[in-house]
Amino acid sequence: GFTFRSGNEKDLAKNIIRVLSSKNIRRMRTASILEARRYSFKDSVDKLEVVYATVLESAGSNPTR
Repeated sequence: GFTFRSGNEKDLAKNIIRVLSSKNIRRMRTASILEARRYSFKDSVDKLEVVYATVLESAGSNPTR
């Protein structure tokens, strides 16, 4: 599994893009899901919301919560 340890939204976004563009993402199946269950995702989800809102704002959209 992958973990993103970054307090900076831009670094977090770079890490996400790096993982999504990796060919190995297709090989991640049950093992990664089982590994991921060990981690709490609350902070990661909060950070992803900030990244998503930032991307929408830069594109001229207004994110709704």
